[in-house]
Amino acid sequence: MATALDKMMSNQFNQKVDYEVDGEKHTRNISVKKPGYLTDLKLKDLMNVGDQKANFGRIFEILMNEVLVQPQWTYSILDKKLPKKLREKEVAVDVEGQTKKVKLVFPGYRLALNTLLMITSPISGAYNMSGFMESVITNMVRTTEGNKVEPDFFDPGQPGDGLGDEVMKQATPFLNDIASYDGVLPTLLKAYTFLAEKD
Repeated sequence: MATALDKMMSNQFNQKVDYEVDGEKHTRNISVKKPGYLTDLKLKDLMNVGDQKANFGRIFEILMNEVLVQPQWTYSILDKKLPKKLREKEVAVDVEGQTKKVKLVFPGYRLALNTLLMITSPISGAYNMSGFMESVITNMVRTTEGNKVEPDFFDPGQPGDGLGDEVMKQATPFLNDIASYDGVLPTLLKAYTFLAEKD
């Protein structure tokens, strides 16, 4: 008779994840498992959202808890291991002879991944620019003094007038660097595609 351990092991699958850090290629071996029936349905519901508004922050949290066996990750673990050099970036633009500056700050992995995937959706390839920038402004943009900004900060006549496009341009690689660090996003996407392929 199969033991509980036998049943658990028979539901685990090994996968390889290839990723790059600073141009250097790496491979990680991961273990994944099929989740429970209701968890599987919950994930499908979260993925089946229109207008590029799927909550990948929540999807990846469930994948880490219910699908990804090794490495054992949580958002708290990922947040703590991100190096200081990737946590902040200055954006500066010359507007009519005046240099305007803001900072982009690391918002935590949950928000970073969810925001990034609004502009680079793995489901359809479409993007949600307004949702992306709304999240960037609310969660990541700070004045040079470190203060949060208002939603209309980049509007005509406001302090950030003329900075919006450059912030959008630089926010994407800033988030990409965070998501790519130590193969975080490639690993989570491998768990995501494993689940899709098992259906």
